[in-house]
Amino acid sequence: MDSVQSDLGATHPLRIDGEAVTTDDSFVVKSPGDFDLEIGEFAAGEAAEVEAAVDVASAAHPDWEDRDPSSRTEVFTTAADLLRDRKYEFAAALSLENGKNRTEAMADVDEAIDSSSPTASRIPIGS
Repeated sequence: MDSVQSDLGATHPLRIDGEAVTTDDSFVVKSPGDFDLEIGEFAAGEAAEVEAAVDVASAAHPDWEDRDPSSRTEVFTTAADLLRDRKYEFAAALSLENGKNRTEAMADVDEAIDSSSPTASRIPIGS
C-alpha cells in the first residue's frame, strides 16, 4: 500500500510507443471509496494521440505475427510472473482506484494472472 500511496495525486502522461506524451487536456481520477482521495491527474488524448497509438500498434503487429509459438508463450508467461510478483501492489491500486475491498481486488489480480497463464499454455507449440 505504501508504494501505491506514494504515487497518489501524481500527474501521468499518455504512453505511446514507450514514450511519455503530454497533452493540453487532462482529467482527475478520485477514489469512489473516498471522494477526497485524488488518485492522480491523467493526460487526455485526442484524435492525434489515438491515431499515433494505433499506428504504433499496427506497425508492431507483423513482429508479433512472425513470432513462433514458444516466443508468444514466453510473453504471456512473463506477464503472469510480473503480475504475480507485484500482486499486492496491483491489488492495493485497484482497491484505491475502484473502491474495491481487499478480497475483491486480490481476486481481480488473481484472475488476471490466471487468464495469462492458461492462455500461454494453450498456444500450440510447433504450429
